[in-house]
Amino acid sequence: MTEIPGGLDAVPPHPPSVPRSSDLKITAVETLIPDDIMPGLVLLRIHTDTGAVGHGETYYVPHAVAAVIHDWMARRLLGSDPCSIEHHWRFFYERMSAFGSRGAEMRALSAVDLALWDILGQVCGLPVWQLLGGKAREAVRVYNSCGGPTYGRRPPGAPSEQGWPGHGDIGKPGPLEDNWAAHNAAGDLAEELVAEGYTGMKFWTFDRAYRAHGASYLPMSTVRA
Repeated sequence: MTEIPGGLDAVPPHPPSVPRSSDLKITAVETLIPDDIMPGLVLLRIHTDTGAVGHGETYYVPHAVAAVIHDWMARRLLGSDPCSIEHHWRFFYERMSAFGSRGAEMRALSAVDLALWDILGQVCGLPVWQLLGGKAREAVRVYNSCGGPTYGRRPPGAPSEQGWPGHGDIGKPGPLEDNWAAHNAAGDLAEELVAEGYTGMKFWTFDRAYRAHGASYLPMSTVRA
């Protein structure tokens, strides 16, 4: 967690580079990597002096993302107004576009943006979708991603220091084991999902082939299999 050295009293009442949109101030920026659950994930909390806490998240290279947030972004955020969302976004994006408009910097900005909108929603007492302009349709079609409890987790026995968490394993028969079912009982899974109101499902068909051959080329024999 990155906090304001000396507390809020050490911060000028109006940081000159950030316009004031509310009376709130950011007091701490906290990141968490749930390494034992989803090692590619980084969770973000942005704390304010009113007790409102904004939550954000992003995926892949979590330690690099956390470093960007604490080493650079927190310096601007601490003591500033969390509701000046557009100003924060433009400041970060315009500067990082010179050295990192992809990768960890963009992932970090995504997490920060989510957390700031979360705070604004709490301040206004409104859902974020309403603040962003309201409904575009009455309903949104959803699909089942067909993962499972072990999908996205580090494979059993894999070293904790490996840089790529992998896809996890295919799982095993049982409740919520949609990844296993998609490979071994796709029809049964489809019927179950339709009964629950889902009209679409996602397959991870090539995960096992990816492990065997890499991401650049798959032989037709593997595709046919």
